[in-house]
Amino acid sequence: AYAKLAESAGLEPDLEQEGSSPRLEKLLVARIADQRSIFPGHAQIRRVGVDSRPWTIEADTMTPTMKLKRARILAQSARDVERLYEGHS
Repeated sequence: AYAKLAESAGLEPDLEQEGSSPRLEKLLVARIADQRSIFPGHAQIRRVGVDSRPWTIEADTMTPTMKLKRARILAQSARDVERLYEGHS
């Protein structure tokens, strides 16, 4: 999915290289906003983060029944989450 998006938007073909660039974030927020325009202002998505690490049982981010281990994922991504909330009260 990312490869097709990258090609159409002129982004780096490798997600690791594009990472959490402002261009990628702006594109994703715009695409999400197009789909979520009916939500009230407080429910709008304003920032997004991209994590190229797979969520798998082996990485201890999923249970054997394929449920996400949200606390583990949040712990691994704490810096990224903090960055997303910078400047918000």
